[in-house]
Amino acid sequence: MKKQNFILFSPITFILFFLPFFCVACGPPLVAIGAGVFLGTKSSKNNNVTTGSALPPPVISAVSPEDGPLSGGISLTITGQNFIGTPISVTIGGQAISNLKVVSTKEITGTLPAGPAGPADLTVTTPQGAVTLAAAFTYHPAPTLNSITPDRGKIQGGTVVTINGSNFVDGKTTVTLGGNPVTIQSTTANQITGTTPSGTEGAVDLVVTTPGGSATLPLAFNYDGSAPVFGGALSAVPTSDTSIEVRWNQATDNLSDPSKIRYNIYTSTTSGNQNFAAPAFTSDGGALSFNIALLAPSTQYFIVVRAVDEVGNEDTNVVEVSALTLPADPKKFISLTSMGTPRDSHSLTLLPNGKVLALGGKNNGVPLNSGEIYDPQTGKWTASGDMLSTARHSHTATLLLSGDVLITGGKNGTSLNSAEIYHPMTDTFSTTTGSMANARHFHTATRLKDGRVLIVGGNSGGGALKSAEIYDPQTDQFSLTGSLNIGRFHHKATLLPDGRVLITGGLNGSTTLNSAEIYDPQTGQFTLTGNMNTGRFQHTATYIPTGKVLIAGGNNNGTAINSAELYDIQTNTFSNTGNLGSARFAHEAVLLTNGKVLIVAGDKGTPVNTAEVYNPGTATFSVVGSLSLGRKNHRILMLPEAKVLITGGSDGVNSLSSAIFMDSPQGSWSLTGSPSISRSFHTATLLPNEKVLIVGNNPTAELYNFRTGVFSTTGSMDKRSHHTATLLSNGKVLIAGGMRSIGSPLSSAFLYDMNTGSFLPTGGMTVFRLDHTATLLPNGTVLIAGGERRRSAEIYVPATGSFTRTGDMVITPYRNLPNAVLLQNGKVLVAGGRTARLTTTNTAELYDYQGASFINTAAPMNRSRSDYTINMLFNGTVLLAAGFGAGRRCEIYDPAQDMFFDTGLTQSVHFNHASALLPSGEVLISGYYGGSKTAEIYDPAIGKWKTMIHSMQVARANHTLTLLPNGKVLAVSGLTAELYDPGLGEASTWRPVITAVNTSSTFPVTLNYGSNVSISGFRFLGISGKSYPQIRLMGCSSTSAIMNSSLHRHFRLSAFNVTETSLEFTLPPSTNNPPGYYLLFVVVNGIPSWGKVVKVQ
Repeated sequence: MKKQNFILFSPITFILFFLPFFCVACGPPLVAIGAGVFLGTKSSKNNNVTTGSALPPPVISAVSPEDGPLSGGISLTITGQNFIGTPISVTIGGQAISNLKVVSTKEITGTLPAGPAGPADLTVTTPQGAVTLAAAFTYHPAPTLNSITPDRGKIQGGTVVTINGSNFVDGKTTVTLGGNPVTIQSTTANQITGTTPSGTEGAVDLVVTTPGGSATLPLAFNYDGSAPVFGGALSAVPTSDTSIEVRWNQATDNLSDPSKIRYNIYTSTTSGNQNFAAPAFTSDGGALSFNIALLAPSTQYFIVVRAVDEVGNEDTNVVEVSALTLPADPKKFISLTSMGTPRDSHSLTLLPNGKVLALGGKNNGVPLNSGEIYDPQTGKWTASGDMLSTARHSHTATLLLSGDVLITGGKNGTSLNSAEIYHPMTDTFSTTTGSMANARHFHTATRLKDGRVLIVGGNSGGGALKSAEIYDPQTDQFSLTGSLNIGRFHHKATLLPDGRVLITGGLNGSTTLNSAEIYDPQTGQFTLTGNMNTGRFQHTATYIPTGKVLIAGGNNNGTAINSAELYDIQTNTFSNTGNLGSARFAHEAVLLTNGKVLIVAGDKGTPVNTAEVYNPGTATFSVVGSLSLGRKNHRILMLPEAKVLITGGSDGVNSLSSAIFMDSPQGSWSLTGSPSISRSFHTATLLPNEKVLIVGNNPTAELYNFRTGVFSTTGSMDKRSHHTATLLSNGKVLIAGGMRSIGSPLSSAFLYDMNTGSFLPTGGMTVFRLDHTATLLPNGTVLIAGGERRRSAEIYVPATGSFTRTGDMVITPYRNLPNAVLLQNGKVLVAGGRTARLTTTNTAELYDYQGASFINTAAPMNRSRSDYTINMLFNGTVLLAAGFGAGRRCEIYDPAQDMFFDTGLTQSVHFNHASALLPSGEVLISGYYGGSKTAEIYDPAIGKWKTMIHSMQVARANHTLTLLPNGKVLAVSGLTAELYDPGLGEASTWRPVITAVNTSSTFPVTLNYGSNVSISGFRFLGISGKSYPQIRLMGCSSTSAIMNSSLHRHFRLSAFNVTETSLEFTLPPSTNNPPGYYLLFVVVNGIPSWGKVVKVQ
């Protein structure tokens, strides 16, 4: 063996050996030997050092990989320096690695030992010492997989998915679908978000790999390349001057649940010219109809509907349907009862119970501390029970999600920093715990989506403020947040759907601002966004459902302007749109149910009295009417009844007390499916399963399905008409009496069971009856009263299935064709009818179910009548409309006074007509003896009737009207049926949606009187998030084609603890309220949800 040169260094001495041609500087590798540190040379055939010199201890640079499974077993590589000598050992977390190999003085390899989860120290020990790299390695538990959402996507990839599980490692996790890598966007310990790769049709495995191992969810994700197949049967009918409803059959799909299939709606004014790259609207999942909004009046539209599955595959249907929108709906401005006090620069706030609070302001310059409350159901103003502690004007009043009202700032000689809370439940005010940091007026207050309130800018008396504050209802305190970039007052703040707030224009000193800023609640900061094309203050800024904000009018350096522009929330840019017909500032704007924006009054040097509407579909303004007086600094809001309330203001000289509303839209009628059997003198009952049971004039009954518009036959019983139908608290329908044919009256009764679709006999009445009344009582029994040649009454007891006599009515000799309704005091009003074949009566009496007796009302009706309609209104009074012997005369019964009072005349004569109470609180009547297409609406706020400009499709008498869950009304008679649409003109995707009640999504849900109820769903705060919902509980009525009475009651209730997806309300107590079924509606910005059936007991 050839010897190599070496030098030996010893702690005591050293010996230098010289061999030919070698030196230390150019010698072979240096190694360590023995217990000390040495420099030496080694044999070329092995690592044995023959002699050496002292060396430094080892150094660790890194370990690769740095992470691994708890079980160990993976290969490791440790890099560093001075890995010299024997023995050498390596430990991780105190456990030795196996299969150790010193590859070189700078590298060691081995196999990872098992270890507990978490970081572990790495230690390398050589003869020269030991070195430790703290937390150099991390043990990870194996990942677990729970789900991937969505669980399907397009074969082209690009679907954003969320993977839920555990033990994921950020930056060290990979995901595959069918073996192809997912592009990861973010990773937390329990969730991964990523984008799917392309794939082939079918189900594939999901595999997640971390340093702790791999987990597989077999066949977890479906690649879907097949579009759904459109179900056909496309139809279209106009529902207003700017809307058309389309209907279709359900699509089929290879993978998607039908309830998750959406539908793209394409429109064009030219046949075959739809832009399939940009749908006008997309429905919610599972819809089989859609109301298309933002159309032009009197215009023919050609419509194509295409089904879209969960992953976005769209069918290629090109079959179109056309419909002509209705003529322009004339807007009417109607004077109401005036406020008690003239006021301008006040606040106007919709309360949770649907009433309106007008607060503060000034009367000819004098600040006010008073408040007034307007009830849209009665049309009356009443003073609030309490007053503000500080008179103020130019303040803000913001409805909190708790249902209370926050009043901030304003002016009373000087600017105010104080704030107060109005409590609608107690009709009282209280001061907030804390005050604002800055006094301010001409500021804005915006309720954020989390319920806090953003206070921005304003004038402190010393100039424009940059400061902004947040009010937190949980702490009742104000705190400063980020400041505006530019101080401003007389600006506008608009809540955007994503929760940000757009601040536009305003004044800074004498400078009119064109700048705009965005406040982000997540960061608490304002950032400048694009500038408006025109500087303006005292303008309006209204979010519209096209995803833009309409900025209209305003003041520019003392000059009223007529320009308008749109802010695009996606691009953060402003663009001009059509101009106002009249320049104006200090005006008001409100979003209408049809997506248009109403601009009212204002100032242009002199007060403006005109009103204009902006149509986002055509980007134009049009004048829609005028107020009797021009005004500025007035206030405006949308009522739950879909009317616009305008209050106060100044005519330039005096403050005004007048109140006005713009009338609700005109409804329209359209034909629906036809019954297979001709019907007259029948009954129609809305069942708990949402279908309408039609009984009469034939042994066979039918069911109407409002979702499909189709009638189908159901069970049979004895042929009858002139009978009654009563929906019982057990869900069955009591069919009682009537006649088989003229001269063949019946005493028999049947129960219809919707679960079996059959009629079963129950106990017979004590006498035969026809043209009688049937009223569900608070104890769940049914009062049967009067009828042809009858003054007697009896009670049906569902528990025993039997009838028993009760006290007779007071009237003699009998009461035929009366009407009856259960009052809120628990008594039953039975009124009118005939005492002989053609002799009507004006008498009325009250039945006390606890005393089982009748007594006369304190005074009779003002008119004798039969064949009329009777409806209880939301305020507990009762409307008795027209009828035989009364002509056009109508009256209101007030139970509190036990008196009848005349109200407005119908526009036409009606008897043998039908009626229905609408969720708005208005009453619809239609038809006339012998047949008429005339329909009218009664408005309790003004006590007047209005004739609908759109008549029924078919002349009707002796028909039924039934309120449906979709808010429409079904009219049935003869061999035809039609639907009344209220004409709100809303797009279906603007409606609030109820998905569950008390966490149950299976309807009907059973509730208890007096209990708190929770509702889940979405769009409870409207399309922008700034609205507030109201609750309507409408009794599922049984109506008769001869009585035409709504046989239940209805409630207007307050919501509280509201979010976009949840709310609560409290049911009234059980006292005097019958157990039974109701339609539950949530109303937001005048738009009701579809109703859900609930049972209340």
